[in-house]
Amino acid sequence: MHFFIRHDVLSHLDYLPEQTTWDLPTLRSARPLPTVTPPPTVANANGVEVRIFTPRSLPANTPPRLVMVSIHGGGYVAGKAQQDDTKNAQLCELLQAIVIAPEYRLAPEYPLPAAWDDCIAVTQWAIKKYDAPIFVHGDSAGGGLAYAVGCTLRSLVAGVILFEPCIDPSMSYESFITHEHGPFWTRRAATHAWAATVGDGVAALPFPKPSAPYPPTVVVVNPVDPLRDEGIALATGLVDVGTEAELHFYPGTVHATLSAPESHIWPEIQTLIKRFVDSQITPYSQPKDLV
Repeated sequence: MHFFIRHDVLSHLDYLPEQTTWDLPTLRSARPLPTVTPPPTVANANGVEVRIFTPRSLPANTPPRLVMVSIHGGGYVAGKAQQDDTKNAQLCELLQAIVIAPEYRLAPEYPLPAAWDDCIAVTQWAIKKYDAPIFVHGDSAGGGLAYAVGCTLRSLVAGVILFEPCIDPSMSYESFITHEHGPFWTRRAATHAWAATVGDGVAALPFPKPSAPYPPTVVVVNPVDPLRDEGIALATGLVDVGTEAELHFYPGTVHATLSAPESHIWPEIQTLIKRFVDSQITPYSQPKDLV
């Protein structure tokens, strides 16, 4: 069957390594890491290494307009915070936000919930450190982790932005059949990644079901992506428990291409993110105490 995929998206796929989750040493060494100027600050946040991007125009010792915790993808078994440096540097300047990227622990060396715990700890650190609204953003596995942060910290978070969230170990949605061969993320890759992440508990360890209260949320999925339907189900599940949630997809996108710098879609998504963040800052009041 032929699926519509944008030409610029197809071009980006040529630069992405095969997702050999059955061969993690090869996968972990395959993706080149970008460099940005100025480089982010590397710090420790509740025991987790983080990369911190600060707007160039923000005076020293001045509270930021907002803070965004930005969580990288990689199927819970691969990826590094640095792989998102270009995206995070752009979001930092676009939103005039401090952007914090956690270097969370990966499976199988550290199965879930280790990555959940790390991302929650980093977000708690940010809430205590900065007098500003805190947003959480994640892509793929990072989207699953961002969702988990929202489930735990709830009203302490001003908003959640999920790209192609990866949250269903059972891989039971129709899109995992229709798009089992990807491109890029495949059923085979997902099967090995989930086995490494949750072991024998693949079918028994779902992410928490949506429940109220949950922060305002944007979900973006791809039309051609095995993860499409679980992202749609998550968005509608959030709506059904009373969350202020919105769902988007753009014609011709596939997994791992939403924030590709050369994609024509990325500027549209940046506009979406800015509009959402701006809409949530005004009514938001920073909580004073962690629960």
